[in-house]
Amino acid sequence: MIVQPQGALINFGYQNGGKPLDGLTLVVDAGGGTLDWYLCEGMVPYWERSGAYPKAMLACAWAVADKINPRWRNQTAIVGRIDTALLEEHESFTVQAAQYRIADYRPAVEQVLDESLDHMVSTVGSLNDVDHVLFTGGGASVFRAHFHKRYPLLRKITRMDEDPVFSNVRGFQIVAENDLAARGGW
Repeated sequence: MIVQPQGALINFGYQNGGKPLDGLTLVVDAGGGTLDWYLCEGMVPYWERSGAYPKAMLACAWAVADKINPRWRNQTAIVGRIDTALLEEHESFTVQAAQYRIADYRPAVEQVLDESLDHMVSTVGSLNDVDHVLFTGGGASVFRAHFHKRYPLLRKITRMDEDPVFSNVRGFQIVAENDLAARGGW
């Protein structure tokens, strides 16, 4: 079994010469529904310091919707507009010709980001021994920016996955192809 952030780490290593990073690596996978994290040394997992929290980008978009009109949380098109505005750093989004400035709802978004990161850091424990932080997943850029804001001294050890949306599945594919090759193919 391979957890999603582990797939991203495998893909990252494959793209960078096939070797894992030296030291402790924290993979932060900011998806739609969950923030997942995976701590490992090379490829050896620290399961007790890895985990997931059920709030990520969708919770950020819902936080904005709840401030304007709580019924929007169940309207996929509107939540999608909010999500796109957050991910692409737009100044605003539009609903029925009304413009809503993201800056007006930034505190609600930051509350979700803080809650998720606090839970992650609580589980990981100290970040003092972490040598690399790899951000992946659809919300990687949002969570990385907030992580930098909260932990500016760790900026120099963070990396952004090249294609964070598909990194996990590419890692799974690499494992499957290697497994298939080891078994002699089909």
